[in-house]
Amino acid sequence: MRAAFMTDVDAIEVREDAEEPALDPRGAVLRVEACGICGTDARTFFNGDPKAPAPWQLGHEPVGVLEEVGAEADLPPGVSKGDRVFLGSILTCGECRWCMEGFQNLCEDHLLYGYDPFPGAYAERAGVPQIALKNLIPLPPELPSDLATVADPFACALNGIEQLDIRLGDTVVILGTGPIGCWQAVMARDRGASKVFMSDVSADRLEIALDAIGQAVDDAWVAGEDNGVAEVLSRTGGVGAERVSVAAPAKPAQQAALEMAA
Repeated sequence: MRAAFMTDVDAIEVREDAEEPALDPRGAVLRVEACGICGTDARTFFNGDPKAPAPWQLGHEPVGVLEEVGAEADLPPGVSKGDRVFLGSILTCGECRWCMEGFQNLCEDHLLYGYDPFPGAYAERAGVPQIALKNLIPLPPELPSDLATVADPFACALNGIEQLDIRLGDTVVILGTGPIGCWQAVMARDRGASKVFMSDVSADRLEIALDAIGQAVDDAWVAGEDNGVAEVLSRTGGVGAERVSVAAPAKPAQQAALEMAA
């Protein structure tokens, strides 16, 4: 089997004779058609991670066909052997207080597919452990596999916009111009925002974003020392924005969002 292994920081080795994943009687095996490269993968590749001991097989946004299903596997409703599926990467216990209240993202015992102890899907085939079966999502035939790999981050973007509850005429600020921020800018405009502003600490990233979705953005800037608070206040007459989304994993951006909100 062909698979890619991270053998060290900033080092990848593609092996043609990688070991096939064993079928867990309570799990499944996925024939991988595509697998996304998440920002988490990139950070691990460039910086290392104790949960990815070299040589390690990354990849936690896979799309593929359920090629094998264990005899004791409990597949979710609507999913059968032979289906093309997306595998969500956050593996939750389903038993802690957060899981029981519907906040699985706060699971006290969560694991991440593609990190120890579960090798990822940068391979022709990937094992699906029992704990991950509930994360299998069947895909419509018209959705290409490579596009389906972004289901997880796209869902994050959509969930954030739904939580914002944008009203017609709102000013919306998006802090962070990666994929999630770009999707949210387009969604905000679609939901009736009168002004959409974007900010990022990286001029290069901001330029790439505006090349892609600039038609949905009224103004954008590289965040300064105050992370764009002054820019927002100057564009809103000192009032601030009705809705602010932090699409960047940075505490300074979170603090700035509080200061620029109306």
